[in-house]
Amino acid sequence: LFAFIFTSTRAKTAPLVLGDLADGTVVPVMMAPPEGFCPVGAMGAARDRPLVVRLGAGALVLGGADDGAPLHSAEYYDPASGRFSPVAVPSVYATPLAFTGAAATALPDGSAIVTGGASAAYVVFLPTGAYQAPGALGQVRAYHAAVALPGERVALYGGCTLLNQTSGACEPGSADPAASARA
Repeated sequence: LFAFIFTSTRAKTAPLVLGDLADGTVVPVMMAPPEGFCPVGAMGAARDRPLVVRLGAGALVLGGADDGAPLHSAEYYDPASGRFSPVAVPSVYATPLAFTGAAATALPDGSAIVTGGASAAYVVFLPTGAYQAPGALGQVRAYHAAVALPGERVALYGGCTLLNQTSGACEPGSADPAASARA
């Protein structure tokens, strides 16, 4: 009977008792370099609070802010090369608020979907870095949760339906607790 206990200076995880696991159970273990993180190439733009989502083998980094102004750009991080490269962004996010309030969700096929924000649109980014033509959500939905479902569907929960075009904050009275799904 073996037990692994992983600890850090901030928290302690529960003991992992291997004998309690079913046959074939996979236990992910993460290793980090002794001095912290591995260096990677520089991003094309400094980004404060961007959306980050898995895309293919890497990660798609969307929007964020630079000196307080929303960014309309996106970059793809390729872990094989350790570099970032620019990604084309559809015009639905070429608004003053850009990706403010949008949600990014990884899909099982390796693509990623970006939903809502200041527009009533969704966009699917393909693992190649290209994107499909934007689709319509039916209403603006910002600061919401988006969850991938089976059958290429995404459930959207909560958020608000109206953003202040200056601050990017939800307008009072615009909360939307209802759920919707993309077909």
